[in-house]
Amino acid sequence: MPRPARILLVEDDSDLAACLEVVLAEAGYLVDLVSDGPSALAACVRQPALVLVDFYLPGTLSGGELVRALRKTCRLGTRIIIMSGLRESAETRQAGADGYLEKPFDIDFLLETLRHHLMPPPDDTPSPS
Repeated sequence: MPRPARILLVEDDSDLAACLEVVLAEAGYLVDLVSDGPSALAACVRQPALVLVDFYLPGTLSGGELVRALRKTCRLGTRIIIMSGLRESAETRQAGADGYLEKPFDIDFLLETLRHHLMPPPDDTPSPS
């Protein structure tokens, strides 16, 4: 049986964070929850497979800067999905994330998005003839 994927959840709204943490844990994921950019970077030592990051966090490290810093700090191949209450914009697209979720989002859509981003890439090795 494969190990459950570890998800780093970066959300400063404590009510939303608690709700998402429960939903993700019940879906079988290991969840690390932090509420700011510096804590997110420190949590990369736990090697998450995916980071769900609120794009507009308080403090000095938010938005695109945080996504770019996560790319440098988390292990290669870590998927990053931005969450925001605003529609996707040039700023969020330029941040370099793998996906975008506009809040509020449907929980089933969230879980499907996570499954999609956590699927292993297809094997392009030709089969022996």
